[in-house]
Amino acid sequence: MLIRNARIVTRDEVFTGVVHVENDLICDVERDTTSVPEAEDWDGDYLLPGLIELHTDNLEKHLAPSPGVQWNTDAAFVIHDAQVAAAGITTVFDALAIGSRSNVGLRGRDMQTQCAESLQRFSERKLLRAEHFLHLRCEIATADVVEVFDSLCDHPLLRLALMMDHTPGQRQWHDREQ
Repeated sequence: MLIRNARIVTRDEVFTGVVHVENDLICDVERDTTSVPEAEDWDGDYLLPGLIELHTDNLEKHLAPSPGVQWNTDAAFVIHDAQVAAAGITTVFDALAIGSRSNVGLRGRDMQTQCAESLQRFSERKLLRAEHFLHLRCEIATADVVEVFDSLCDHPLLRLALMMDHTPGQRQWHDREQ
């Protein structure tokens, strides 16, 4: 693929140029234009590097789109992936809150495991538009967080783990009743 007349955004500057793509990889970027008739004319549209999303809870929004509704895990991943790709995100760290306050629902152990399995299956089969990695949000106020972490810590797509403190009476939850 040859792209011409694109406004190319680099770390240091923006310039109009030509991009040559071969086997899905950029192999050459040049200033100015080309006379190759097969080149795709971008008419001055911007060509940006892919964006990286380091933390998103967006998957959870697709898993539970309305109160009391729990969506199919695979369908939620497909929708989530399409949305991040449409926003120009090429690499995404999908946050998965681990540690259960109950064994059912969005934050239940079954859902956590299903999400990790779906992510691995879709990635292995190259069915996602963006590159997805697993980001574990370890809820330290839950009794089983270490056990759940131990079950997921060898996941091949795990790249980030954070300790989250949502202990009642602490930080954002000053009012224990709330």
